[in-house]
Amino acid sequence: MIGRLPIRWKLTFWNAAFTMLVLVAAGAALSLGLRIALHRSFDEQVMDRGGLAAEAVTFAGSVPTLNRAPAERDDEHEQFVRLVGPDGAVLEDPDGSTGEIPIARDAIARAMQGHRTLSTQSTHEGVMVVVSLPVRNEAGTVVAVLQAGSSRDEVDGFLRTLGIGLMLAIPAILLVAAGGGYLLAGRALRPVADITALAATLDGRDLTSRLDLTLPDDELGRLASTFDAMLDRIEAAFAQQQRFTADVAHELRTPLSIMQGQVDLALTRPRSDEDYRRTIREFEDELARVRRLVDTLFRLARADQHGIPVERDDFDLAATVGVIAEQYAAIAQEAGIALETETVPTPVQLDEDLIVQVLVNLVDNALRSTPAGGRVTIGCRPEGAEAIAWVRDTGIGIAPEHLPHVFERFYRVDAGRGRDRGGAGLGLAIVQELVDAHGGTIGLTSAPGAGTTVTFRLPATPAVSAR
Repeated sequence: MIGRLPIRWKLTFWNAAFTMLVLVAAGAALSLGLRIALHRSFDEQVMDRGGLAAEAVTFAGSVPTLNRAPAERDDEHEQFVRLVGPDGAVLEDPDGSTGEIPIARDAIARAMQGHRTLSTQSTHEGVMVVVSLPVRNEAGTVVAVLQAGSSRDEVDGFLRTLGIGLMLAIPAILLVAAGGGYLLAGRALRPVADITALAATLDGRDLTSRLDLTLPDDELGRLASTFDAMLDRIEAAFAQQQRFTADVAHELRTPLSIMQGQVDLALTRPRSDEDYRRTIREFEDELARVRRLVDTLFRLARADQHGIPVERDDFDLAATVGVIAEQYAAIAQEAGIALETETVPTPVQLDEDLIVQVLVNLVDNALRSTPAGGRVTIGCRPEGAEAIAWVRDTGIGIAPEHLPHVFERFYRVDAGRGRDRGGAGLGLAIVQELVDAHGGTIGLTSAPGAGTTVTFRLPATPAVSAR
């Protein structure tokens, strides 16, 4: 039943239950402690009164007599003093207590043995505390018993009043505590209500709202700051997705517009077979560009959803670098760029096909950004349990403001140049996905006019878990 209540009511219930437990325990402890203390104090007073009364006992020959002035006599209903003989017969009873307070034979017997005895006896008006004291003659022999008693009604009445007061006060305090707990729970849970209200207003058109609550570094404060941080990440991811969608549309629109224009131009008037063949070849080039873009997007989408499968095999990374250099040698020579290698034998256990894709993308980017007369260098070497590879060029470089974004999808340092050369701004994004799939890291350093160096580190063996 309680589990279905709102959390505010749950907090109120448990607060009230805990308060009730504390109040009942405190009330019981107070009542019991006060009862023990008051009864002990009252017993001591009765003992003292009995001792004073014993000093007033005198002997007429061998017969004890209780000498009390009339002014010393107490109300028979509150206190009494009397002398009792060894056989339990009352020798003197100036307060007339015999009819009200019966004689306890066991207390008389113990007193005759020389023991001071304290006992309680019930009367129709309450409880009477009675002390029994031995009375000794000049020879030290116990010849009688002095009994003195006092009514405990006043003390017991106070304790009963206290108990009734506690029984009335506890529900009142509990009611106030429950109301205060309900208000405090609402105040404490206000940040949660704010989070709920903000979450209900969020939609895809506006993700800029934040809580911005000034709270201490406690559970609710950390919850609010975590929620704001989550919104920051969602907003960034949503903005990136919007940019990604816009970039995809833009990349597809350009070749599709070109193909549409080629088709329209070809249909404006009759043409020769050669003209149609030239138009189809141009159409084929743009179609191949669209296909490459779609294939790249498909690979990235699969990497995001399922990761990139890595099939490891033993090979020498230096030999793979040499093969890449041979494949690009003619392209580099035609562009007037020196293509060099800096390799040391680097045995690895990696997916060679994926590593080739990494190197191809990096070399292709380096050749694009390097003017005639420049140099592109591909290198690798082992370093401990890792293999390090790099592609360095002496090209135009990258301005510092672009460096944090170069691995983002569709990001171009020079958008116009990238499209002219057939790029879609996805090369480095793919490279990072492939390096991440091997459990490696990649970094880029560059300066305008000084060239760019891309370096990636890979575990030479699969000891480091790959994604």
